[in-house]
Amino acid sequence: MVRTKQTAAKSTGSKRPRKRLALKAARFASRDHLMFELSSRTDVTKVSKTGSMLHIWVASGHRRYAVTEKEFNSLLGDHITALLHCKPDEEVSLEEIWRLGLTESLSDTNQYCIIGDGE
Repeated sequence: MVRTKQTAAKSTGSKRPRKRLALKAARFASRDHLMFELSSRTDVTKVSKTGSMLHIWVASGHRRYAVTEKEFNSLLGDHITALLHCKPDEEVSLEEIWRLGLTESLSDTNQYCIIGDGE
């Protein structure tokens, strides 16, 4: 009597490596897609740093995305990264960041506001 289970396993065994390669390619593409999505987001509410990872918090769905320092710099800029390094293990709201001028990041104690705020 022929064992059909072994025969079936041999006939479908060649599909597995192709599927595994496709999943690996999709994982790399999803990281690039995530960076593209984050670059066009306008509902980022706060950023934080824990250890070596930087986190971006998005309002819709209350999601947190962990990014590397290089990706964070390309999305939000060097001055915000410098602010997070000055305040380790703290969350910084974007209201504070958008009002942050270059002189404020260099320890200037003056308060600045955006032109057209009505303040």
